[in-house]
Amino acid sequence: MVFRLYQKQKLVSMNYEKKLMIFVVEDNPIYQQLIARQLEPLTYSLHLFSSGEDCIAKLKSAAPDMIVMDNSLDGELSGLQTVRRIRETNGELYVLVFSTEPDLDSTENLRVYGNFDYVEKKETAFALLRDKVFLSEVYRVKAGGRKQTVK
Repeated sequence: MVFRLYQKQKLVSMNYEKKLMIFVVEDNPIYQQLIARQLEPLTYSLHLFSSGEDCIAKLKSAAPDMIVMDNSLDGELSGLQTVRRIRETNGELYVLVFSTEPDLDSTENLRVYGNFDYVEKKETAFALLRDKVFLSEVYRVKAGGRKQTVK
């Protein structure tokens, strides 16, 4: 599948292979669908959750390659609290926090909640989210170690 995006007035084409199982944890159904639309070309399996508790429960029966998570969620756990719970059992799982809250990737939050990547939701965030997943080490490994092409 080929996607085209415009960067600094030049056309960029990216060829994606469906290689990942991704969990999306987002309580806003509109954002869930927007995120799913961006990530679907990269996935063979996409699971949507509205709470950290539901995501953690599903981790008992499924092993995603990565999790994309908002910080403000339905339920008792925030996104960062969910990251901390995930880190208790899986320190290697790639987690990308995708939130409107600025500066969540502070040194203090990384120390308290465990390692995660971060993209702030703003006007170009959805394309940035897809590109960050596409260029991640997790995706590269799942694509057989091949270098991703950007034309």
